[in-house]
Amino acid sequence: MYRRMMVAFDGSTASRAALDQALGLGAALHADLHVVHVADVTTVPGDAAPPNGPSLREQGDELLRQALRLAQQAGVACDTRLLEGRALGPSVSRLLADEARDSTADAVFVGSHGWRGVNRLFLGSVAEGLSRLCAVPVMIVHAPAAQG
Repeated sequence: MYRRMMVAFDGSTASRAALDQALGLGAALHADLHVVHVADVTTVPGDAAPPNGPSLREQGDELLRQALRLAQQAGVACDTRLLEGRALGPSVSRLLADEARDSTADAVFVGSHGWRGVNRLFLGSVAEGLSRLCAVPVMIVHAPAAQG
């Protein structure tokens, strides 16, 4: 069924839920994971590190290392890739759809923040755009409901 699955991972609760779903299915199917993070480098010219903090690329690399550790703990083969988004470049959805194609993924997992109304209007939905652009199944995973 699925041999290579891509996961869009930004470190959010929703993307962690997507990663967990992909890890579970990957372990059951003996499928490989390809975990991708898109760093929006348009806000930091030259990707200079902000005062007292890591650069956006460094933050992305750390998120990918976390995903790789989780995959190793689950016994799932995994590779990672950091992509760079730019304000005048392709949308994050387009970058991810192209990466899914180029990496020969046969399924894609992405978290959804569940934005509604004005937030969705202005911020858009990477998950929705990805589901329109991808030639393979896209599993949209919502963050777990808050307890309490």
